[in-house]
Amino acid sequence: MKRIALHEAGHAVVAVHEGFRTPIIRIGARGADTVTQPDLPGASLSVYMRSRLRVLLAGAVAQCLMLCPEDGDGLARAFDGPDASSDWAKACEIMSLLIHEQTGGEGSERGYGVMIDAIKEEVAGEIRRILEANRAILDELADLTVCAFDDMLEIGGPEGDTTLYVDSIAVEDVLRGVVKTTFSPV
Repeated sequence: MKRIALHEAGHAVVAVHEGFRTPIIRIGARGADTVTQPDLPGASLSVYMRSRLRVLLAGAVAQCLMLCPEDGDGLARAFDGPDASSDWAKACEIMSLLIHEQTGGEGSERGYGVMIDAIKEEVAGEIRRILEANRAILDELADLTVCAFDDMLEIGGPEGDTTLYVDSIAVEDVLRGVVKTTFSPV
């Protein structure tokens, strides 16, 4: 459960960092997810896409940062894991749009793969800096999520479509301390 909690906490911390509204963390029989709502008035489409990309990939990066910090291949494996598969599919679509915007749709399939890898590495580095600056908040939010899951188990566990929401007031209190980091715009 700690891995899933870190994954969802990573999404939430980066979402708040990026200016999204306070996220909702849900746990259910089919897994967990973090619902985010962008709040970026006046932002260009490319700024929005890069922010959304950071939020999508933050779960996998948080898992690697906290659970396998010395594993250089851990990030690639995290994107292949079951918790990140839908995040990765959405992220690939956004990266494709960013590449199309940069190239005007021109480029080879080989070049496309190289560009995807470059964007992924750049964004993962940005996410790492955000999460490292907010490590205590990441841990606290993950612990809050684990406690909520433990509470669900005490009342019989997730069944059918049962969904437990992590206490939104507690989530907001924890995320209030998110430290903003800066990185060079692309």
